[in-house]
Amino acid sequence: MDPWRGHSSAAESIRLSESNMHILSYAQHVRTLSATSGNAVPATAAWLHEVKYDGYRLIVQRDDNRVRLITRGGHDWSSRFPRIVETALQNRHKRFVIDGEAVVLDGDGIADFNALHSRRHDDKVWLYAFDVLAADGEDLRGLVVLDLD
Repeated sequence: MDPWRGHSSAAESIRLSESNMHILSYAQHVRTLSATSGNAVPATAAWLHEVKYDGYRLIVQRDDNRVRLITRGGHDWSSRFPRIVETALQNRHKRFVIDGEAVVLDGDGIADFNALHSRRHDDKVWLYAFDVLAADGEDLRGLVVLDLD
């Protein structure tokens, strides 16, 4: 397992047609890139660290004028978070798959899970995108995240 790629280093990037981007399912992605717990933060250059936001994990999938927000459980929450859908439709790319976290921020800019979970702020939800899995039909999961050379 190559830690920079999230899957076998022997895997090659595959070309996706416009009609089969659904193969980048949420379950497939989470299985390969889920975080693991530990007792200490690694302090070497071989590790990247991300902020863990207190929100809902979503896959944003755009195919032309259709945007779907897929939850970890496979539910489509596109109607729940219209701001994310509208923003995805403004992107210049017409086809993409993004992995991210839906978050509501409090007045200090800190994620507020209770506000998110209450559903009273669905129109104020932000998406913190941390992986672009595919763009314009190209599977990007095989690309190196960071080249240290």
